[in-house]
Amino acid sequence: VLDGSLVQTASGETYAELDFGSPDPNRDGGWLDRIDATGTADLDGTVYLTLLNPQLVPYGHFTQSLVHGDLGVTDSGLVLSTAPSVVITYDLSYRTGVDALLDYNIDFSPKELGRNLRPVGDYFNRIQAAGSSPALADVVVNLLYDPDLETYKETLSQMSPDLYGELQSQAIRHSRSFGQLLFNGSGHRSYTNGYLLWVDTLNERVHHGEYDDYKNFTHRNSGAAFGIQKALTEQWISGIGFSCGDLSSSGYDGKWLADGDYRQLGASVEYRADSTRIGATLSYGEEHHDVSRYGSAVDSVVSRLGREMQTVGAAIHLSHAFRKECVYLKPGVELGSAYLMAEDGSETGADALNLELQDLNEFHWWIQPSLETGCLLPELFQSDWSLNLFANVSLLEYLSDPDTEVSATLQGAPSSVDPMVVPVELGQSQVISSLGVKLLKESGTSLSFKFSQSADAVNVSRYDLMLTVPF
Repeated sequence: VLDGSLVQTASGETYAELDFGSPDPNRDGGWLDRIDATGTADLDGTVYLTLLNPQLVPYGHFTQSLVHGDLGVTDSGLVLSTAPSVVITYDLSYRTGVDALLDYNIDFSPKELGRNLRPVGDYFNRIQAAGSSPALADVVVNLLYDPDLETYKETLSQMSPDLYGELQSQAIRHSRSFGQLLFNGSGHRSYTNGYLLWVDTLNERVHHGEYDDYKNFTHRNSGAAFGIQKALTEQWISGIGFSCGDLSSSGYDGKWLADGDYRQLGASVEYRADSTRIGATLSYGEEHHDVSRYGSAVDSVVSRLGREMQTVGAAIHLSHAFRKECVYLKPGVELGSAYLMAEDGSETGADALNLELQDLNEFHWWIQPSLETGCLLPELFQSDWSLNLFANVSLLEYLSDPDTEVSATLQGAPSSVDPMVVPVELGQSQVISSLGVKLLKESGTSLSFKFSQSADAVNVSRYDLMLTVPF
């Protein structure tokens, strides 16, 4: 207590400490050095504020008196000097008339964060509200003192489970694509020989562009599929199919990597009447991914995890072809669904910053209207071969949540803290176009090549080479 009045001139300097090692910083905001004067206080110059025990920084808004004058406090230009921070913001206030108040707001999830990083920031708010964690002390201090928003986003991104959400979105897409392959095994050709074998090889590249605070990803799929269809009657056809392949993913400029494989098994049933096709498909898929995440939120580390996922897909397909001479127009629609099951798992290699993924059960369904047009040129080169040139365009709309969500905690966080839940988009309102050529023999044998492309944030390029042989 200063007995009398306090005057600090323009060249004056005061040093104060804010110690978060108080008994309950989430309630009291920490201990702040304070000057009490029995007279007045006239403040100019600079006050330098230093944080003690920054790893215990609480979450919330706090106000404490920095200087008190029983007979009044005057602001003559006092400037507050602090270390730069995105997490904690300060302001000096004189609203009581007898105090120079330090207002400070602590928030690990500032409004400038994108929707994938806000859950990570909110997660750290909950960690600090729960009393922090010694295992995460270094990363909390780094976050607190990141000097600008871009640096802060980089630090948070290295603790986000975005990559696992991306892999979930790919599993859902693989299920949808396999169901369409089961339905389209024999195309629009009829056959009455009893059985038909189809074999498809595919090469696919998916690029999910950078948006908001999400990083760009590239996924590759090299696989093969085969199936057998049986003509039960002239109208009814049943079939089974199997596919497998290798997967690779890269994101965040090569900091996030995954290699894996998949297997899918499915069945189909179809009714054909003239130019109308009505079918249903059911499939089951398994995927395995070996993930590596390179990070340097504190030290340079590599975290690794092998994760399993399963999908159950079901769809109803309807199409009708309108023909005039060699030209046809075929509108169609698909109503599909995928049930995703992703197993829990814990990363290794990054100690307190290892992600611990929670298991997931998620249902998605969609509608995909399409329109195909083509020209069938018969008796090619005066033989029993025909040539089919075709183009297709479709619109994919998710009728359920167009995001998949991944839930995770950090190994070093208190177990009582709720996980971060990060959404990853599946690709809403995707326009998918394809061009193809097919050679067909009167007996039902065919060889086709198709290129498909979607123009959206989720950009898919796919090549299919398919052979069908009746027997």
